[in-house]
Amino acid sequence: MRLTYFDDAGLFNSQHEPFIVIGGMVVHGDDQLIPLENRLDELVEKHIPIEDRNGFIFHAMEIWSGGRYFNRDKWSFETRVCILDDLVSIPNDLEIPVSFGYQNRQHAWRFIDPKKNDRTGN
Repeated sequence: MRLTYFDDAGLFNSQHEPFIVIGGMVVHGDDQLIPLENRLDELVEKHIPIEDRNGFIFHAMEIWSGGRYFNRDKWSFETRVCILDDLVSIPNDLEIPVSFGYQNRQHAWRFIDPKKNDRTGN
């Protein structure tokens, strides 16, 4: 069995995000799921204060932008980049396939909402 984890980007700001992107991983349920969960647990222990660890979930957008939990007042850019570096190394280290696709947002809206062929995504 394979488990897929995909997410999208580029849906909100048509001026700065001309493409809609979806990307994710295809995880082998028997061979890779437990090592993946263990690695994420290790990174929580490595980077997150003990009082915040229970049920913690990494969100790359928050880490990169310095938003919400990873606000810029508490988390330096260098620290956040180290966390992201640890996270992005997981697929390679565990040999988990990564897949992505993209589409020009102008073209994609014809499929998302055929009644609004001229929609710009604004």
